[in-house]
Amino acid sequence: MKTMLDDKLLALLLLTSLLDRRDMVWLTRRVRTKLWLWRHGERNQCRDFQRYKTLASQEEG
Repeated sequence: MKTMLDDKLLALLLLTSLLDRRDMVWLTRRVRTKLWLWRHGERNQCRDFQRYKTLASQEEG
């Protein structure tokens, strides 16, 4: 499991070296959202996701 995760992180690092800053912001936002949803499971997904999006946009702003 750990080596698979390390391989994915390495692939992500290689991919990000090819992208510009705008693509990076989009990609990190997607990854953060996926991780958050995965961590919190399926319950209350819509309500929690809306709250998360609000918090994420406040952090950036």
